[in-house]
Amino acid sequence: MPYKSPEDHRNYYRTYMRRRRAELATAKPKAKLPWRPSCRMVATVRHWQYLAQHRPSHLRQPARAIIDGLDLTTDEGAFEACRRYQAHLDARCAARKREAEEREAVKKAPARCLFCREPASPDRILVGEGRYSICEDCVAEAANAIAAHKRSATESREQLERADAGYRYSVQGAPRHRLK
Repeated sequence: MPYKSPEDHRNYYRTYMRRRRAELATAKPKAKLPWRPSCRMVATVRHWQYLAQHRPSHLRQPARAIIDGLDLTTDEGAFEACRRYQAHLDARCAARKREAEEREAVKKAPARCLFCREPASPDRILVGEGRYSICEDCVAEAANAIAAHKRSATESREQLERADAGYRYSVQGAPRHRLK
């Protein structure tokens, strides 16, 4: 932009910087252009048109729902199919964002004790990280449960060993041909 004098340039730049610091628009807003489908989207709709005419069994969802009731031989019908396809893509994108937000919300949920299912609080301190955390009150209970499980596993293993040893002892005296 040519300026007639340095003073004009200084005044322009001064107002520009004032508007920028105030986070106001520094330029005239551009007019928003009407939506136009991409070349790929038009090619996809034309492909669906071909499949609908020549191989209807190859036409999958959501194509059937999108082109249902439209005359794709005209530009208006193809443009309407492109609009429907864009709406479908927008809905799918929004659903993915929603699912991602839900997954993040689950991750940010307060940790809970595995035994009593109580959430963490200042008086209930959790030991461990993430999903595998247990409160200090339940640590003794968990240790007792683990010890009882180990005792029962050891006892059952010893019983099996005794039974197996008794079987071996009873079989040792038997002739070899009967073992097979």
